[in-house]
Amino acid sequence: AAASELYASLDRSNEALLAAAARAVTWYCESVCSVPVAETVSPDQRRVIRDRLTGDERSTRRYVAERVEEYRYPVAVDADEIGSTVTELPDEPLVRTAIRLRHLESIVDGVMYTTLDDALAELRTASESVS
Repeated sequence: AAASELYASLDRSNEALLAAAARAVTWYCESVCSVPVAETVSPDQRRVIRDRLTGDERSTRRYVAERVEEYRYPVAVDADEIGSTVTELPDEPLVRTAIRLRHLESIVDGVMYTTLDDALAELRTASESVS
């Protein structure tokens, strides 16, 4: 039942899903996060994101493929399919959301471990020093 409810909740247009994601990320950045976007995403980085997502389809697809490669998802992800979807989305909400996601990535990278192995190693070291 829960899987059916989740599927039904995701059965929306790509534009509607982008709008929902944009609202969620905007709310977080404006209501919860204490670090301004300008501190983590430089004007040059914002310009590059804008240019790549609003340029030609090839540039947008390349940008998406780079992001997919960077994240190294634990399951297979079709960068071409995502790229195809992204090229059909409205430019402005897409760019704003991508910039805010880059902002959140930089904050997360600054406070979290990038690998589970590193986090576990530090926990082991800490527990050994307590013992």
